[in-house]
This record gives sequence, C-alpha cells and structure tokens, in this order.
Amino acid sequence: MKRSYLPLAIIMAASIGLCGCGSTTETGDNTSTETAETAGKGTTEQADLTIDNGVSDSAQSAGLSSFSAQTLDGDTVDQSIFADYDLTMINVWTTWCPYCINEMPDLEELYKGLPENVNLISICADADTESELAGQEVSDNGLTYQTLVINDDLKTALEYLVTGYPTTIFVDSKGYLAGAAQTGVPRGTSTADAYMSLINDRIASLGK
Repeated sequence: MKRSYLPLAIIMAASIGLCGCGSTTETGDNTSTETAETAGKGTTEQADLTIDNGVSDSAQSAGLSSFSAQTLDGDTVDQSIFADYDLTMINVWTTWCPYCINEMPDLEELYKGLPENVNLISICADADTESELAGQEVSDNGLTYQTLVINDDLKTALEYLVTGYPTTIFVDSKGYLAGAAQTGVPRGTSTADAYMSLINDRIASLGK
C-alpha cells in the first residue's frame, strides 16, 4: 500500500518523538517532554502553537484561512465552509493509523450532538493516493461529516500543526486557529465527551 505523508518537516519531527500513532509529546513553553504511549489510545497531549520551527506565530495562526480542496465526494470547498459556525473542529487522520480509525464512531457520535454553532470536518492526509480506502473507512464507520482530500493547499496549512495522527485542530469562522492543537485521542470518560470538553474550551476562548 502506498503511503502519503505531509511534508518532510513532519517526518523529521517523528524521528525525535514528536509524532506517530501511539507516541505523544507536550510542547508547551517550546520544550518537548518525554514521550508516552497510552493503552490503545494513541497520542493524547495538546501541542502548543508556539513550537520553535522558524515560522512566525501569525503564519501559524492563519490555519485554514485560505485554501481550496475537494471532499471525498468530489465537491470543491474553501474557507467559506467555516463561515456559518463560531468554531469548526478539524480531525486529521490517515488510513494507516489504527487510532484514527478506532475513534471514528466516537467522532460521528460527537458530530450528531454538536451545538448549532459548531461543526466537525476531517482531512484524510493520504487520501490523495488512497482515496478508495479512505472512502471505504468513511463508509464502514458511518461518517456523515465532510472529509477533505489532502492537497498542496492543505499540506501547506498543516505543515507545522500536525506532528502525529490523529491530530485535531480548531478554527474560527474565518479559518484562523482557535487554541492549541490536540495530538492524538484525548483522555476522558468517553472520546466524544473528551472532544466536547476541548470544544467548550475553544468556544469560551472565542467569547462565544
């Protein structure tokens, strides 16, 4: 099976323990802590958006404020998909990451219970070469939220945000980042509840 990865910077990060299905790093205060693996849950820590990667904070915070991409269904979308919501949660996954696949039913449960001012979409980071498999995973897990196919625009936007899979980021109505990225599946009484807690924190930070 062919595998598609985000740019080299992310692969380099993996080599020092910053990414990978099942490893975790906390990067608050621009420092990395010891990696740790949770039992069958993948990574769990939130990544500080001020990682020292040579990119300005303003460039990182731009998030997905300007892009164009296709969904797995073939529709073309851009940053306007965020306009009707105060917050959009974006789950970035791959077909080869078991933690990504395992959390899909929980994400669908979350999606169905979201308040009207919050949306959920996903980006499959290897759907450019594994579109059939990506579509099969979406179908098998009954996902009804939009899944975008990775392309150059999305690779550029995610280059310094994704250090492992799954990674979840949050953006406001204009596509600008809202709070820290979540690397891995968050801990909680349930995955859906844990993500809802992160959503509530981001909503509060936006004053909504």
